Amino acid sequence: MALPSPKHHWTFNESSGTTAADSAGGATMAIDRESFVPARRGNGVRFNPKDGARLATTSVPGRPPLRGAWR
Repeated sequence: MALPSPKHHWTFNESSGTTAADSAGGATMAIDRESFVPARRGNGVRFNPKDGARLATTSVPGRPPLRGAWR
């Protein structure tokens, strides 16, 4: 069984700035402060109110409402 392809995938390969590109779905992520940091694999985003990002927003559209028993 083949694994499904990701709809969105952020690698955070950007080393500076306040925007990250989605390598699978073409969306973008805007971060309120520059906060890219080295991570285990490549870069990551540090979320910290003192010296990191406090807010990240994406251009990914909202999900449709769930149908069925979980209303």
